[in-house]
Amino acid sequence: SSFLMGAWLDWRQLALVCAAAPLMMLVTVQYAPETPSYLVYSGKVEEAEKSLQWLRGDVVDVSSELATIQVNIHTSRIEQVDCKSVLLPKLIKPLLLTCTLMFFNRFSGVVAFNFYAVTIFSQVFSDINPH
Repeated sequence: SSFLMGAWLDWRQLALVCAAAPLMMLVTVQYAPETPSYLVYSGKVEEAEKSLQWLRGDVVDVSSELATIQVNIHTSRIEQVDCKSVLLPKLIKPLLLTCTLMFFNRFSGVVAFNFYAVTIFSQVFSDINPH
């Protein structure tokens, strides 16, 4: 959408429009409660229940979900999780595929083309608006 708005807006106006979403997120995240998992992990079970109730609504019973979170946190503390657990055989293929796609995306010239797209289109198609 910023490419479309760039045809009508100055670069300063476009920068302000693009900065609006992160600014709104910065303001609104202050009113969101802490995650129930983090609160249970920190030993604040009552606050975790309040947070879960806020997320699910007043009419939902969150006791079973809170118990599940507590069991999961307890289990993760017993099992020593380290960096090697990421290298499971079922995760190697998606990880390699993602890294390969990111590599070819970076080194294919797409970024350079996007940077010079207006210049390229204005030289190739001189009779139309390059934006």
